[in-house]
Amino acid sequence: NHRLVRAFDPLLRQSEAGRAVFTTCARGRAPKAYWGLLAAAKAGLEAMVESYAEELGPSAVRANLVDPGPVMTRFRRQAFPGET
Repeated sequence: NHRLVRAFDPLLRQSEAGRAVFTTCARGRAPKAYWGLLAAAKAGLEAMVESYAEELGPSAVRANLVDPGPVMTRFRRQAFPGET
C-alpha cells in the first residue's frame, strides 16, 4: 500500500479530485485473540493512511479508510464455521 500511494501521489495531486481509498476492519482498532497478525496489519494501514491524509494538507486529494463490515470469505468461513 505504501509503494502504491507513493507511486500514484504525483498523479493524485495533479487531479482535481484525487482519491485514495483503502479497506480496513474493526480488528485494527479492537484486536481479538488469534487475530493478532490481521490486527497489526490493519492498525499499520490505518496509521499510514491517516499520516498520508495529513501530508496532503489543503490539496484536493483525499485519503479515506472504508470498513465494509463482515464479508463472507474463505478466511472468515474457516474462522467462523457455521456462520451464514
